[in-house]
Amino acid sequence: MAKALKHNHSAEDLKHDQYKVYLLVCPIDNTVKYIGCSTAPVFRFTQHFNEFKWNVEFTTWLRNLKMRDTTPILKVIASFKTKKLATKYENYLIKEYGPGLLCKEHTNVPVFTIKEHLNNL
Repeated sequence: MAKALKHNHSAEDLKHDQYKVYLLVCPIDNTVKYIGCSTAPVFRFTQHFNEFKWNVEFTTWLRNLKMRDTTPILKVIASFKTKKLATKYENYLIKEYGPGLLCKEHTNVPVFTIKEHLNNL
């Protein structure tokens, strides 16, 4: 079962930093299925629907939602000035949410320490 983490970034905070960390949430059971980062999360969200080869489980989930005439919920939860920090936070969340996710952590990228995480809330 996915952990419920608090995401306390205000809408104003999210506007200013370039790199956004986002969640794709299942509209059926409200679980987080995917965590990503992008400078354009809405555009990246639409790209996910055209990427059928890289992640079979993720693609299957998207197709099942489409058959139910629904799509994932996109939630931008954090923003950072650098890609390095955004990717570290993305990896941190992937580890925290655990094996129910349909994404993998980036290799060779360290995760946030607890101190770094708390400093960015």
